[in-house]
Amino acid sequence: MALAKSPCPQGDSPPVTYPSPPMSSEQKVRHNAGSMGFSYESDVLSWSKTNFSFTYVVPDSSSHISSGVLLESPLVDDFDQREMFCLYLSPENLKGRKIFRKDILFVIDISGSMRGKLMDDTKNALSVALAKLDLDDSFSIIAFNGEIYQFSKSMKLVSKDAVERAIEWINMNFIEGGDTNILYPLNMAIRMLSDAQSSVPIIFLVKDGIVEDERQICDMIKNHMTNGEYDFFFLVFQAWIGILTLLHSFPIKSSFCNHYFLRMLSMIGRGQHFAALDVDLIEPQMLKLFEKASSLVLANITMGIFNDVDDVEVCPSHILDLSSDGPLLLSGRYKGSFSKDFEIKGVLPVFSNFVIDMKIQDAKDIPVQRICARYQIEYLTAQAWLSKDEKLEQKVAKLGLQTGFISDSFKWIKSHFLSSKSWQKGVKKSHPQSGAKEQGQRIIFLPPLGIGFGNLTATTENIQPGSEETKGPDGAEIFVKASINCCGTCCKNFCCMCCIQVCTQINIQCAIAFT
Repeated sequence: MALAKSPCPQGDSPPVTYPSPPMSSEQKVRHNAGSMGFSYESDVLSWSKTNFSFTYVVPDSSSHISSGVLLESPLVDDFDQREMFCLYLSPENLKGRKIFRKDILFVIDISGSMRGKLMDDTKNALSVALAKLDLDDSFSIIAFNGEIYQFSKSMKLVSKDAVERAIEWINMNFIEGGDTNILYPLNMAIRMLSDAQSSVPIIFLVKDGIVEDERQICDMIKNHMTNGEYDFFFLVFQAWIGILTLLHSFPIKSSFCNHYFLRMLSMIGRGQHFAALDVDLIEPQMLKLFEKASSLVLANITMGIFNDVDDVEVCPSHILDLSSDGPLLLSGRYKGSFSKDFEIKGVLPVFSNFVIDMKIQDAKDIPVQRICARYQIEYLTAQAWLSKDEKLEQKVAKLGLQTGFISDSFKWIKSHFLSSKSWQKGVKKSHPQSGAKEQGQRIIFLPPLGIGFGNLTATTENIQPGSEETKGPDGAEIFVKASINCCGTCCKNFCCMCCIQVCTQINIQCAIAFT
């Protein structure tokens, strides 16, 4: 007698109990990922008329995801007196479990400013990423400058032959030159992924520099998402380049690149945003973003926790999907009474529903605001850039001063401080004695404290990022590099709660030094 159990939804072999007949693990005749087979042999005079009983247990998916909500009241001197919350979902031991099938489209900038090491590292990272695709995924490639170059007119299933042909096509067609026109290839990518079914459609955009009409491009993508015309993700990668997928993003460290444009695209498309602030980090960071986008274990996450509260602000406004590569954080402010009992819902890779009860607790000594401040500042800065909202820019500047995190909005503090009445009054009183020799007060302002909004002139002239006048890194640049890469590195080695507990034991000076 032989019995088979297939498939296992999570890709693992389920724990099996077998009260009748007694089948042991030594009697397995097949054990593949997602399926099991057993056999039973015995000398019997006749077949038994007793019902055969064979039971098995599939582990609850929620047991592999830790979650919770931390609540914190504002300090007396906080400029925003609303209550704070931080929601986290953290995957546990999900490596090797079933993930979503992907339809991934790489959109690569090959304009003149991409020449040299930028293009070499981009081609290397793309070749490695293609080799890591699963056999049930599909892919295609679009290269663009002033023209469009397509690897295929439609998505191709992954196979050894298809990947080899794609790498050969990359080496032949990735020739740097010309200007940059991003809107047409982006629209083409959206149309190619519009028919994706039973998979996660991903756009992985790589670009350097800045383009015209960036706000209009964001509005176009937002309209597509809001109207339900398309449902895809953008991943954006920042380093000396910029990259988009799920809409996930990765720009490259360059004063020429508008990082907040790419961050805004990734937020609209429910994707991730990474940044590499050194040219040598392009390839490893691109692959890091690709692996994060390729390991989604929970999608379409929803929650109904804000029905009983007023004046709610959530960061990010679009809930991202959960990857097995790291935790998911959602933070914000609210007025009213936070619900003490609520659920998080989502969809698993086998397209079954997922529900988990959230545990709510007071943060006590856990610094919720400091844990979430860096991401909130980057998110709000991108919103302020898109909307040209000066009040939002002021809010970002105040949040940066309050938490000790640098921001591109610090320029607001400088301009408004010089024009303030308190500053002018202080200048007049600086030398009250009659006949005293007046000496102008010496003011030292820090250089731009942030990653910047790009340089259209340098991009138009195809000036290569990194070709600016060479100079040693100043203190601000060192802080930016450390703060952007610190959290991502820690989350690869520690669980979310462990990281939070460590943060509670350090003072603000130490936190700033580390980040």
